[in-house]
Amino acid sequence: MNATRATKPKADDLAPAVPQTTPVMPAYGHHDQSFTLQAIMELQSSFAEVRAELKNLKSSVDSTRSKVDDLVNWKNKILGGAVVLGVVGAALGFLASKASDYITIKTPVQVQATTPVK
Repeated sequence: MNATRATKPKADDLAPAVPQTTPVMPAYGHHDQSFTLQAIMELQSSFAEVRAELKNLKSSVDSTRSKVDDLVNWKNKILGGAVVLGVVGAALGFLASKASDYITIKTPVQVQATTPVK
């Protein structure tokens, strides 16, 4: 039984050849500038959208601020009117109580008609 066997290659035969230069890898050897440029352009366009939204919010805040200021003015006017009415009412009550000490109003006494006795 002498069969010819295929000889296995030795470990030295399987080793790859040593490269003569540094391998060129797309991720490491050459920096691809297009990805960075694309990211910057997208950021720039989104920044413009953010600015537009910010201007819109600013105008909305300004209109809301003027409405709130009007409401505060009306509230102050109503409170001022209530205070003035309270002071005037208290003064009139005080004057009425003091005036009642000096002025007396007498009610007329009703005279009953007498019938003659027979």
